[in-house]
Amino acid sequence: MPQYKRAIYANETATLENNHIRLDVHKRNSGWGWGEVYSPSGKLMGIFEHLGEIMIRDQDIPMRLEACKVKREMGDFGECLCFQVKSVVVQEKLNGTSFANWMRYPFNEYFLDGEVTCNLSLNKPVIYMSYKLRANANVYARYIRGPWLKVGEESFGTKKDDAIFPGVEWLIGDEWSSGTDWFKDPWAMRCVPHPNKVTIPVMAISHDGIALGLSWNPNQLATQWFNYRKHFPQPVFASPNCIDRMNNHLMGLMVPSVESETEENKVYAEPPLELHLDQRIEFDAELFLSEGNSLNAVIDWVKRHGLPEIEPRWSFQETLDRIASAYNTNFWYEGKGFGNEQHPDSIGPRAPSFAERYIRENPDNPIAKELKDKVDWCRQKTGHIPVTKATQNISDEEKENMIRRGMELLSYQPTLIPMAGINQKMTSSWSGISLNPWV
Repeated sequence: MPQYKRAIYANETATLENNHIRLDVHKRNSGWGWGEVYSPSGKLMGIFEHLGEIMIRDQDIPMRLEACKVKREMGDFGECLCFQVKSVVVQEKLNGTSFANWMRYPFNEYFLDGEVTCNLSLNKPVIYMSYKLRANANVYARYIRGPWLKVGEESFGTKKDDAIFPGVEWLIGDEWSSGTDWFKDPWAMRCVPHPNKVTIPVMAISHDGIALGLSWNPNQLATQWFNYRKHFPQPVFASPNCIDRMNNHLMGLMVPSVESETEENKVYAEPPLELHLDQRIEFDAELFLSEGNSLNAVIDWVKRHGLPEIEPRWSFQETLDRIASAYNTNFWYEGKGFGNEQHPDSIGPRAPSFAERYIRENPDNPIAKELKDKVDWCRQKTGHIPVTKATQNISDEEKENMIRRGMELLSYQPTLIPMAGINQKMTSSWSGISLNPWV
């Protein structure tokens, strides 16, 4: 029997299970499906209420995607559950109820159909979910939802060890997402951010040493009609679930996607998504478990997918030349010094720390020669003697104090240390500072 009590259960269940994760997909009286995600120990980690959902502009009741039957496929890839889904017709569901006498919607066809698959590999704690949907009418949609997870529902509720939405939220203990602790309104609300603000396409919530994660392909074209606007999977995150005001945490994907900051934090899109006959809507996502906290879920995702290759806009030397050129032109004010006129108080005879090494390592560069004249002028004005390896003198006691302070700072972030080995080679010969974004 399912633990979730907010959905009708028709006494039919299809299960995907290995040694790492279990997914139970259940049938309602009206069709498949809704599901529950369990850890290997049998702990309910989260539920999804539907195989997708659409809400159109001209009807105030959303329509779930349901399937008449489930098909199970097995092979070297693992095991797969396939659902041929259609959106429910609300008016049909009203027939025979007391609502039929005073509610009527002029829609008697389903708006979406397609296939939803859940694929579990043999030895990974990952369920690969694929949504291949098709519009069956020309309508305006407030949203189309793909994976929509209620984490902690019917189990640990709003409790958590931590939760992470990289680039947007990292919550420890009872901290809330989308709050005014660190942000003023209207920036305090961050449940539906612009996709570009999300630095890693993963959401995760952990409880008692187990994390449930949801990841997606941020570059996937979720939907587009000919040369109309492109839409990408839009992540939605709320911990606790302030959107539905429920005793759980929410992680989900939907369209339309946010195009500008004025469209952020709207789970009912305005303007709505304009759907056309035979328009495709697709989501590919991974639902997975990890041992540890939510950061371990991110680490596991990186181990599976790797990090993107660095594609610098310019070569290393050209980048340095451009920085030097900017100091030599835009940020130099004759007779005043270096600075930025947007902040007049910053302009003065203070040589940029960048300049000394650039001048030393590019002695024949015309920009370096011009920059050296400006730096020498600043030093004459201030009487400043440059600090070099020859003039720098740090005592052993000062070194020990700096090392002690550095180790103290590192002790504040012990959960980050396992990531240190992933990108040890990603260091800059220019600054000596690690470019590894995880450390």
